[in-house]
Amino acid sequence: MNTAAGKVFLLLFIFTGLLSPYMDTGYSSETEIKDTGTEARIYNPSNRTKTKEGVSPANKTSRYKQPNILLIGIETLRADHVSCLGYARNTTPAIDKLAKEGVVFSRAIASCSWTMPTIMSIFTSLYPDLHKATDGFKKLPEGITTLAEILKENGYLTVAVVSSPILNHTFGFSKGFDLYDDFSVGLDIDLDLFENDKTNRNHDIFGSGAMTSKAVNRTAVAWFEKNHQKPFFMFVFYFDPHYDYVPPAPFNTVFDPNYEGSIDGRRIASELRRTTRPAQRDLDHMIALYDGEILYTDGYVSKLLEKLKELQLLDETLIIVFGDHGDEFYEHGSTVHGYTLYDEVIHFPLILRWPGAVPQNKQISALVSQVDIMPTILDYLDVEYKGLMQGSSLRPLIEGKKDKLHDIVYAEISMESDSIFAAAISKDHKFILDLNTGEKQLFDLFNDPGEQVNIYKRQSIKDAVPLEHRLTMWQSNNDKLAEQLIGDEKPEKVELDEHLLKQLKSLGYLQ
Repeated sequence: MNTAAGKVFLLLFIFTGLLSPYMDTGYSSETEIKDTGTEARIYNPSNRTKTKEGVSPANKTSRYKQPNILLIGIETLRADHVSCLGYARNTTPAIDKLAKEGVVFSRAIASCSWTMPTIMSIFTSLYPDLHKATDGFKKLPEGITTLAEILKENGYLTVAVVSSPILNHTFGFSKGFDLYDDFSVGLDIDLDLFENDKTNRNHDIFGSGAMTSKAVNRTAVAWFEKNHQKPFFMFVFYFDPHYDYVPPAPFNTVFDPNYEGSIDGRRIASELRRTTRPAQRDLDHMIALYDGEILYTDGYVSKLLEKLKELQLLDETLIIVFGDHGDEFYEHGSTVHGYTLYDEVIHFPLILRWPGAVPQNKQISALVSQVDIMPTILDYLDVEYKGLMQGSSLRPLIEGKKDKLHDIVYAEISMESDSIFAAAISKDHKFILDLNTGEKQLFDLFNDPGEQVNIYKRQSIKDAVPLEHRLTMWQSNNDKLAEQLIGDEKPEKVELDEHLLKQLKSLGYLQ
């Protein structure tokens, strides 16, 4: 299998065998409750045009032409490393252009600090405590409906192109997608079928230096070219800003060309690297490499949007770009993500563009959450869904009808025998509870945006009591909602095959 023809044959053989499991035609309706934090109500967007079956037709809307939906996720993209959100380096020219042509949210909070729970929160509008996909051995319960299922029922072709092993279909991410492509990128890199970026790359598929954005675009563009005449919902997920930070040339030197030290961007998650802060000059270079990977990925976002423009789809598509979470650079003593709920890992960028419906060059500072993305899409499509959603549509903020959506949003980590945290975040304060030790932290985000000083025990508890109380009520309400949503159904234990297990271990997701 050393020849190019042999490799192509192998790819076609594997592809035809793997395609059928990603086809899903099921759809189910859920309980008619929407959680807003401590209360529940029916979610019922206004101005609906319903069919006799009770759902909106895919080719009509009360205000705008029905758009295609392109949901672009970027792995490990910190909000404070995005140029349009104030970062000094020009890391995101394509995303900045989208922000000028649309709306950017400057205070968007992730539901968790690692990929699996955050993406599932976007797909379900549920926090991790409800959707249950919270570690590498659990999957989404069958009783929970996804965004892809709803859009498919409303006439959309549903397709995903992902490049992270933690988004494997095994965990339930493929639910509702006509095609959930979690294999092409890995095969492309593993078999070296095309000219991938090989600078400083080894042969661990998602390991140090394996760049995936080119393969993501190749797969997505091929689908666009064959299927763009029909309304589609596409989810594209770019993996490359994830550690290790080994961008190809010239991105490895663009932000720090004169570095002469020994830091090479590898082994970010390993001891002693993870908990031993290097010298400041070395740390600066590590961050420059991370920024280089962001710029590299941003270039492929630009190319994908250029293809939409070429196909005359760009202005007919509601585009949403988001980061799933961030990464730590020793702000609180370590690197990587998934262990804490500080802002460096849960403050994410969120940009929306759709000419004629979404205003241009608008920045919104209201507090919002990842669980708001799904109801926003459904609201703009005039699709009525009466199932349980914990988010709210961002449309009233975008259209200037409201200046606030949430008083408090939430985040949590729930890894078995590992980090278990929950947080309640308001405009000016954050309360974090360690559910293992009972430790409580309160931060004044206005005066201490870096969350360095825990004021829980220092001052009057008047600032802590509302957040702590709301967090307790939220957790209790989640228990009741989970019983209504999935009843006695327990999260299914996932059996990982050897290949996927190796990938997840190489990324530090599993020990």
